Amino acid sequence: MIGFNTLQMKDEDTVDAFTARLNGYATKAKELGKTLDESLLVRKLLDSTPDRFIQIVASIEQTSDLDDITLDEITGKLKAFAEKDKTQRN
Repeated sequence: MIGFNTLQMKDEDTVDAFTARLNGYATKAKELGKTLDESLLVRKLLDSTPDRFIQIVASIEQTSDLDDITLDEITGKLKAFAEKDKTQRN
């Protein structure tokens, strides 16, 4: 759990790669008899994103019920934002 608690998304990480790491921790925890709820994973993803995601994270937190939204939904929103941001920079 220490690794999970200190996990942060790096600027060079993709949303998919970071989400895979989150899911890896969830799998390890389950093997050890502890369940990481979806809402905990959602909050961890939102809290761990770099500053470049601040706009979309704030929007998600204001408009979504973080207890009901899935990790896949959050991942999709973050990926769409990252793609749009990438095309605007080029």
